[in-house]
Amino acid sequence: TVAKPRPVVAILDEAKYHISKPFMEGLGAARDKGLSVVIAHQSLQDLRDCPADLNADAVQGAVMENCRLKLVYKAEDPKTAKWLAEKSGRIQVDDEMRRVSRNAAMSEVIDDQRTIRQAERFLIDENMIMNLAYGQAVVFGNGLPDFVSTSPIPVEKNQQDLKTQTFEGTEIIKAAELI
Repeated sequence: TVAKPRPVVAILDEAKYHISKPFMEGLGAARDKGLSVVIAHQSLQDLRDCPADLNADAVQGAVMENCRLKLVYKAEDPKTAKWLAEKSGRIQVDDEMRRVSRNAAMSEVIDDQRTIRQAERFLIDENMIMNLAYGQAVVFGNGLPDFVSTSPIPVEKNQQDLKTQTFEGTEIIKAAELI
């Protein structure tokens, strides 16, 4: 019998500096080998800023299709925000229209007539994505997109924790046991 591969997580911060042919080939094969890859980048343009021997559309498409879960913080790039809004899907909303007219004193008066029509909008629109507060994010890929909050875990750094530890044998030691 073939042993199930041990799960491994690789975190690639500033992904645009890692993009290469081997990176792209590895990304396609990672999942069935037990490798999860966390790819951090600032915008879609970061993924398109790739070496000349790679197609920018193919790089962007491969990263987006191979990374099922997406945790999105505040986007500064309008094109990225629009792409994410489109990805969130559309919902129907009621759009109300009122008539405004002027009276004899040339003041605007809202008539009591109103019209309601159905319209569509993105579930999570560009403005929501571009105005997320610190620690707020949107999760894509786990059902409907949803808002979440994240926060750092405060720790006290000390030299003892930075020392390299050696373990022998095949025993897997859990992180909780090391703390």
